[in-house]
Amino acid sequence: MKSSRPWIRFRSLTPAIIGVSLGFALSMLYIPVVEQQCLFDMEESQVYVVGKDDKSWNWASKEERKTTPSPTAKTDPISHTTVAPKETHFNYGLRPYYVASELGHRDKLLVGVLTTEDQLDTFALAINNTWGPDLPSLIFFIPYSRDVEFHEKYTKILGFPVVQLDIDSEEETVPQLRTSFKMFKYMHDHYINNYDWFFRAEHDMYLKADKLLEFLSSVNSSEDNYIGHPAAVSYRNQDTAYNNDLYRYEHYCLGGGGVALSRTTLLKLVPNLDTCIEESLTESEDVELGRCLYNNIGVQCTWSYEVCSPNRKFHYLEFHNFQIPKDLSIPDILKDRRVLHATSIHPIRTPSVMYHVHRYFTELELNKTFVETRSLQTSIRDLLPLLPEEKHPSWPLGFQFPFQPKSRFEVIEWQYFTEHASYGFTEVNPEVKLEGDYKKDVHEVVSTAYKMLSRESPHEKKWLINGYRRVDPRRGAEYILDIGLKGGDGNEEHRRVHMLRPFTKVESIQMVTATEQRGVHLVVPVGKDDTDRLEKFLQMYQRVCLQTGENVVLLTVFVNVRGSGEDGHAPEKFAEEKALIARYKQKFTWAQLPWIQIGVQHNSLTLLADIVTMKLPSNALIFLTTLGVEFTVGFLNRCRVNALSGQQVFFPVPFAYYDTDIVFNQNRVPDVLPLHRDMGHWDTDSYNLVCFNNKDYKENR
Repeated sequence: MKSSRPWIRFRSLTPAIIGVSLGFALSMLYIPVVEQQCLFDMEESQVYVVGKDDKSWNWASKEERKTTPSPTAKTDPISHTTVAPKETHFNYGLRPYYVASELGHRDKLLVGVLTTEDQLDTFALAINNTWGPDLPSLIFFIPYSRDVEFHEKYTKILGFPVVQLDIDSEEETVPQLRTSFKMFKYMHDHYINNYDWFFRAEHDMYLKADKLLEFLSSVNSSEDNYIGHPAAVSYRNQDTAYNNDLYRYEHYCLGGGGVALSRTTLLKLVPNLDTCIEESLTESEDVELGRCLYNNIGVQCTWSYEVCSPNRKFHYLEFHNFQIPKDLSIPDILKDRRVLHATSIHPIRTPSVMYHVHRYFTELELNKTFVETRSLQTSIRDLLPLLPEEKHPSWPLGFQFPFQPKSRFEVIEWQYFTEHASYGFTEVNPEVKLEGDYKKDVHEVVSTAYKMLSRESPHEKKWLINGYRRVDPRRGAEYILDIGLKGGDGNEEHRRVHMLRPFTKVESIQMVTATEQRGVHLVVPVGKDDTDRLEKFLQMYQRVCLQTGENVVLLTVFVNVRGSGEDGHAPEKFAEEKALIARYKQKFTWAQLPWIQIGVQHNSLTLLADIVTMKLPSNALIFLTTLGVEFTVGFLNRCRVNALSGQQVFFPVPFAYYDTDIVFNQNRVPDVLPLHRDMGHWDTDSYNLVCFNNKDYKENR
């Protein structure tokens, strides 16, 4: 019998354990309330008092202030140490998606480009392809378009960042002024809490985004700043100008080179825009913008020395005042010192000029990057002797180590080539003539090697002796070139050059899938004595299409090549083949298995396509095939995706199997043949298989 004495001892401690646990629980609930009350008492009991004579901080408790009078109590206010929470426009019950929005972090710059609907396909497109992507945000502003398909074309299809302002240029008396002011109002209403700077640009200007961002980063956006290229205006009729008008002798910012407004300036400007439009004296929107800012905010067009040091100015180049010699090309013009230092260039006469300007500045940045890369590589080479032997970097610097095979089956083979042919390219044809991209690739590599050797020592004659090429999956295409050199003294020399053409950045392109089961009209021609082949094809068609419910129509075309005096439409022709199709119709009553019979003098794929396209609907998707072809459901989807109406046709490359009697000899032939180089090859010369739209064929025929 078990003793109950230990349980009795534990039972006597149960009230103590419960009491201790309950005490801990209550203390945990009470601690936050006590801490908050203590912090509140500590804040209320400590204040700082600043005296007139003594600038030091004097701390005093609440009791000391009651008993000890302060000589500055009547004149100096008492400031509390706690800081009021920052106001936010977000509801604390619904937090924003991004933390930066809740913390009040803003992007640097928003650029608005004033343009028209007619310029969207020319200048606006050029901006979107040149300096636009270098900006944090870019929006094109146009008057309201009367085209009902405008939003569908530019916003949905092209993805153009276009905003249509509530203004009709045909009805407004001052369209440019109102469009510019409404653009600033739109920026204020939708983006005032998202950006520090707002830049107004025009479609016929070129903007260096990196220079502008660097310049604006050096200016305080919390101050009232109105930045651009200043210009002076004075009215001839002094009676029309106000007494406090800026433009008697002062300056405003030219609109052509762009105008930058800080966030605080835009906040103060927008409430006065309607008044400024009513009181406008000119039709020049940049003049009226400057006058509105001066009369209501008191800010002028900021000179460069007022906002930053002389080496960080907002440079603007106006082509009107830039004398261009007629014999100079665009690259020669862009080499001018004023163009290199300019932040914006205006006006750009044509979109092609904008592309030329952007290409020149992009090449300058690319060359600068190359120089920095070579400098870093030189520094790394200087440090190589100081590294341990096993820590030496791979060649060339900055690229991964070459692929290391783990077995003899993973060894990458070298391909031998000359200036005219490549050897070992395929097993079927060992010698392949260099054509197209392969010839261009070899020519570029050999020319680069010649230039490298010419820098070391000039030679009168150079020629390629041997060339070897392989593709490393980790680095790129590697080359080994044996080059012969002959100097002026007649001595010949052989040099070996190792070169690498590295891979570019990896891009993952997802294959588009068919979103709908579009019907496919499968057209297969059948000749005489093709009964066995037709039966095998129908078995494959039953397995792939009929049993899976694919939306496919099989059109069998019986082609009778007539001799002299024969009737191509004799009823006894193709009797067995037609009976075979009838049996499949009885088995699959819902299947569509039509057939037609034609008589021709000779086999012609073009004639066959002409007859079939007349029989089928104009919107039909046609897959022209042969009896010896097997396909899958996935191929039908690729046919639907790649045969684009009005754009392209689809010629698939089939895998041609060798004769199974020869490949397997006396062994059993498997039901599914694998794709292997010993079983067949990719037939790149086959053009009998094609997917196309009937409408495209009729239009191009």
